[in-house]
Amino acid sequence: MAVSTQLGLLLWKNFTYRRRQTVQLLIEIIWPLFIFFILISVRLYYPPYEQHECHFPNKAMPSAGTLPWVQGIICNANNPCFRYPTPGETPGVVGNFNDSIISRLFIDAKKILLYSQQDKSFEGFKGLVRALRKLQRNNEDLREMAAECPVVTPETDSNQFKPLTLLECFKLKDFLRDNESLSEFLEKNATLPKHAVRQIVEANVNLEKVLIKGFGVHLRDLCNSTSLEEFVTIADKNVSDVTQKIICQSSSDWLNSAESHFLSNLDFLKPIRKDVKSDPKIIKDVSIATDSLLESLGALAVELASMKSWRDMRNEILSLTGNSSQSPNHMYQAVSRIICGHPEGGGLKIKSLNWFEDHNYKALFGSNDNDSTIESSSLYDNSSTPFCNNLMKNMESNPISRMMWRALKPLLMGKILYTPDTPATQRIIHEVNKTFQEFGVLRDLGGMWEEMRPKIWNFMENSEEMDLVRTLLQNNASARFFNAKLSDTDWHVDDVSRFLSKASEDTRPHAKGYTWREVFNETDEAILTISRFMECVNLDKLEPVANEERLVNKSMHLLDDRKFWAGIVFPDMKTNTSDLPSNVNYKIRMDIDNVERTNKIMDGYWDPGPRADPFEDMRYIWGGFTYLQDVIEHGIIRALTGSKEKTGVYIQQMPYPCYVDDIFLQVMSRSMPLFMTLAWMYSVAIIIKGVVYEKEARLKETMRIMGLDNGILWLSWFISSLIPLLISAALLVLILKLGNLLPYSDPGVIYLFLASFGIVTIMQCFLISTLFSRANLAAACGGIIYFTLYLPYVLCVAWQNYVGFGAKIVVSLLSPVAFGFGCEYFALFEEQGVGIQWSNLLSSPLQQDTYNLSTSICLMLFDAMLYAIMTWYIEAVFPGKSTL
Repeated sequence: MAVSTQLGLLLWKNFTYRRRQTVQLLIEIIWPLFIFFILISVRLYYPPYEQHECHFPNKAMPSAGTLPWVQGIICNANNPCFRYPTPGETPGVVGNFNDSIISRLFIDAKKILLYSQQDKSFEGFKGLVRALRKLQRNNEDLREMAAECPVVTPETDSNQFKPLTLLECFKLKDFLRDNESLSEFLEKNATLPKHAVRQIVEANVNLEKVLIKGFGVHLRDLCNSTSLEEFVTIADKNVSDVTQKIICQSSSDWLNSAESHFLSNLDFLKPIRKDVKSDPKIIKDVSIATDSLLESLGALAVELASMKSWRDMRNEILSLTGNSSQSPNHMYQAVSRIICGHPEGGGLKIKSLNWFEDHNYKALFGSNDNDSTIESSSLYDNSSTPFCNNLMKNMESNPISRMMWRALKPLLMGKILYTPDTPATQRIIHEVNKTFQEFGVLRDLGGMWEEMRPKIWNFMENSEEMDLVRTLLQNNASARFFNAKLSDTDWHVDDVSRFLSKASEDTRPHAKGYTWREVFNETDEAILTISRFMECVNLDKLEPVANEERLVNKSMHLLDDRKFWAGIVFPDMKTNTSDLPSNVNYKIRMDIDNVERTNKIMDGYWDPGPRADPFEDMRYIWGGFTYLQDVIEHGIIRALTGSKEKTGVYIQQMPYPCYVDDIFLQVMSRSMPLFMTLAWMYSVAIIIKGVVYEKEARLKETMRIMGLDNGILWLSWFISSLIPLLISAALLVLILKLGNLLPYSDPGVIYLFLASFGIVTIMQCFLISTLFSRANLAAACGGIIYFTLYLPYVLCVAWQNYVGFGAKIVVSLLSPVAFGFGCEYFALFEEQGVGIQWSNLLSSPLQQDTYNLSTSICLMLFDAMLYAIMTWYIEAVFPGKSTL
């Protein structure tokens, strides 16, 4: 019988058998699809995300300055990724946080300090006082003018006169507006006759006392602690007594109304700014001094009004302290706006998937067995203040804050050991120590404030200077002048007046309005907090040890309390000389958990995206290695050259181009071979069972007796098994593309890959079938053997750092392993947003990797030939029943 006839009959037989087993055939085709339908449902929840390019903010080193350094530590804690170039990448700009509230506050404070060196307000006040007192001393030249001001005093008879100075010659009417309504008010509301009203308006005023000491004196005070005659002198004694009686017997509401009406008619500077008595030179001097003071106060008010950073800082702090129910995210955003100038969400978070291969997170989360015992014993530190111990306890109570605290504690409280202790190394260490001593200003801030605190309070509350400013603010003319000066700001004279009000004069409810006392108290609290916090920072960090061995031993003890930053070893320093070699060698020794591992130079598992994980990839930064290196390098430069110039250093991570961030594929890249293996496990069992059943039922021997060639029989089984697998593979390609599981890869390449795996799987089934003579046992055990051959791929993934190209070739003799490697390359190319194409079939997405998808396909086809030869050999050597 011809070969084609035999093959046709066998194929017809196999087709008839499968047609009669319709349900079995449908399950064989649909079962692989069912598994991938589950994957599609998962895929819908995790679509691929096309990540924009990443720009990372630069990191300031200590040489860049204390504030940029501290800002960099806090603001770059999560190493944010920005879609566009950061401010520090702009030509001529190095700082990324110039728009932060604290940076603007420092700039404003510096501007105010520079302005205060040129401010003439205090000089203007002293000039006005000198002019007024000079006016008072010139009695002899002004006797004639003073004689025109007769007055009856308590010490004199009504017919005697006391000479008055010019300051006492000013009358109350000189201080009233031209269209004053005070006289009408006194006639109607105080029921005073016109004669008495005229005597009050014509009363003499002591200008010096009114301008300098008159602020804060109310009508109700003129009946108790202060006498009316200290400020005004009424010629008619009877009118004076009646006025005093009215003040003492009237209600508080009436006195407040009268005082308000009186102040609304006042113009304090009218007698000075106007020609009262033929405009003498003394009055001109007073007028000039007044103009100078108003001008300087107006300019100072404008400068202070432009300082909006303090208002922003206060609003953020009140938001933080006033609402205890805020989430940690809102609190972090507020702190970020203060220190960094942007909320935490301003940068994208880039997560790394290399965490699963390292155990370094134990150092951060404290997952060691004895870690809880060590930390519980170190929560209270006898060398620290109660405030510091309470701070450490609070930081240790929360997992996130505990992680941050354990990273920062060595920097804040850790020691830096160095060896050897020679005159030469001391020169370097002296320069290094200057960086940390700059923080001493913050530590001493509390003591300086305690000394200045009562002086500042007394000046603002009781000084003549501030009383004069308050008086000027209540004057209508000067108020108009100030309002004109403040027209371009958010301030008004009323706001400034309320802000500068005395504590005894402020009748508003508590916490209503914003006064200098709130600023004073908030500043006092802030300085106290900073001073207490600085007590928790060890600024005496540098400590010498005899040699490197002792350095290591001492560091081990310090590490128990996490109080070891680093050790510095200068191996080439001579003992008895202070001369430094031209090439200074040194090494920095740190805890292994705070620096990068040195047993590898690349991540074992590649995933797209920058190395931006703040804890795993930035260990040289947050561990303090680069900071210490910068300090030492600049210390050596200054010690060698004697130069005091500082060159600030910023380091910046290279930008990363756009890429596809696909969490689904990142997870599936290792799981896809498993799903494909499970997808065809049923088909494997069916193929093995069918082949063994013919052997068990003696059908094979019967057909061979009838003249059937053995090769034709195996070929018929191969074709009959391959057709369902190819149909299943075609449907799988359709699902993988339409389900967005492999969106970028070429469908032709995917089908070639799956068809190759189908061919080698069939040959593997033939090989397994030679080991059995019972169909049901073969189906059960065959599926287990098929799945077991996949497991070496899992070991290859776990040991990928140690599995080279040769080892991959050897383990790829197991077809599921070769298939697993191929699936991995599919996932890696998909993560790159490229996918497997015919053009990159011979390339690998990994550097220095000679294994690729074409290698996987070729090895699977080679495995198919190898399994076929082994099947022929076993069947030829063991033609009877198998030992199994």
